[in-house]
Amino acid sequence: MSKRKILNLVQKKAAVNLFVAKVGVTMASAYFDPSLLDACTREILNSSAPRTMVVLDPLKATIVEGLDAAKAAVLTVPDYPASPERGSHSIASFSALSGVLYLEREDFRDGGKAGAGAGFKRLTEDQPVGLKHANVAIAVRQVVRDAAGQVSELRVACQPLDSLPAKPKCFVHWVADPVQGDVRLYEQLLTMKNPEEHPEGLIVAMNPNSLSVKPCALADRYLLTAAAIQRHLQFERLGYFYLDQDSSPPGRLIFNRTFTLKEDVGKY
Repeated sequence: MSKRKILNLVQKKAAVNLFVAKVGVTMASAYFDPSLLDACTREILNSSAPRTMVVLDPLKATIVEGLDAAKAAVLTVPDYPASPERGSHSIASFSALSGVLYLEREDFRDGGKAGAGAGFKRLTEDQPVGLKHANVAIAVRQVVRDAAGQVSELRVACQPLDSLPAKPKCFVHWVADPVQGDVRLYEQLLTMKNPEEHPEGLIVAMNPNSLSVKPCALADRYLLTAAAIQRHLQFERLGYFYLDQDSSPPGRLIFNRTFTLKEDVGKY
């Protein structure tokens, strides 16, 4: 690791300071569960990282009915939903873009509610879903498939929330005027809490699947300038991410995931 990156760890030290305050200081050699430092970092980022919407695995949705329900061409989204006075950003609404938006592919399941399972509360062919910050819900009218039979597009109807008999069970993130980028999803580097306990040493305890890349992720266009100013971000429903300025070419964004939103209890 370069000296500059190590300096970032100790100079931007809010999470490290919180960790030390919680565990105390000892001169003896001691082991602490890595999840404690993770929790401290999440606590700091939860209050400091502005929210934004990014779709990792896009599925196109075209509004073919009720486009006038989304009247605003530009939507104002709070950076911190619990504290809207701390600032906001503007994103393009799908109403200004011929009704095209992109959802997370995993937020739609084929086969209706029966095929999706009882616990699935997001979009199916017979279950609508709300769109975060847009004050509307969408319902599937047609599923378009490619030559291989895979879902390539959804054609949907749009309705204002206040016209629905019941509020949608779930609200999902989306983008409408995106730029494409890469998102690197880092998992735990080690497969055990204390690698020194492994009889064959640290290298054998390394996780060979600690990195996966989403090369077709879509981010709101405003991030081309905003991300360079505020590099720590919370992607809504996905986790905490950091703009990799060293790797990002002009006009393309590359983000590294710092942490998921919640601790994965099965990671070790």
